[in-house]
Amino acid sequence: MIGVEWGRTSFRAWRIGDDGSVRDLRASPRGLLSVPDVRFSDTLREELGRWIAGGEERILIAGPAWSLAGGAHGFRIVRPAPCPTPCGVAELAAALADVPFDWALVRLVPGVRDARSGCETLNGEETHLLGAAAAIGGTGTLCLPGPLSCWAQMEAGRIAVLSCHLTGETFAALRAALLGRPSREMLPDPAAFARGLALAQAPGGMLSHLARLRASAALPGATEGAQGAALAAQLLGLLVGAEVNAAMPPRGEIHMVGDSDHLALYAQAIRVLGGTALTPVPDTALAGLIALGAAARWD
Repeated sequence: MIGVEWGRTSFRAWRIGDDGSVRDLRASPRGLLSVPDVRFSDTLREELGRWIAGGEERILIAGPAWSLAGGAHGFRIVRPAPCPTPCGVAELAAALADVPFDWALVRLVPGVRDARSGCETLNGEETHLLGAAAAIGGTGTLCLPGPLSCWAQMEAGRIAVLSCHLTGETFAALRAALLGRPSREMLPDPAAFARGLALAQAPGGMLSHLARLRASAALPGATEGAQGAALAAQLLGLLVGAEVNAAMPPRGEIHMVGDSDHLALYAQAIRVLGGTALTPVPDTALAGLIALGAAARWD
């Protein structure tokens, strides 16, 4: 089987043996946003043609199902309905969507929707969450930072409760509006980030705190160089602090998931707010694809 994690800005694929071992891997910058004229089928054939020619007949894709569905040159499928919680590998494998592709059998992971809140995974986060389940013993709280951050309460290897937070995308939009776009991306300064965390705990509310940051940004030179980077870090700390406040269970042990550059900052926020951030679970996308591929019906 070939397992694919197809994100907005990157493409990763693994050639997986019947025993679950990785026989080969491939990575490229051909994310969904860079595919010309939404020619997903052509891109998939170009990226994986050598493996398909070598005998691989099954492809499992995790990624933004809403982007991969439809379009004149895209995969002509209706967006698959997300799997409602509680759900695990068995339920999600049964809900995989068939994708028309001449060279191989292709299935698409549909995502997960929380039955109570209605929030849902949008970019393949469900595959990471299920991939982390075995590593944590099946039960515990997971935190997956990203443009859409996901928190999941896992029970016996299944996603029991899911909460989603648009922290990353909100940060990008507010940073541009309040501070302008940076000349280059950099990891936030931990001290300035900590000031943002403290602000998130202060009385007054989110909108008042954002007004304070905008007033600081209006000062001469405030958005330039190190001062601008510090304000951006404070903004991120404010937003992440609000997210962790809302999502973390009291005195919770949180298993960190994924490979986001912000994992260390989320761990800092969890510790400051009274929780315990555990060592990040590695290779969760791959583990999730292996589990789902083994449970899927390919006939």
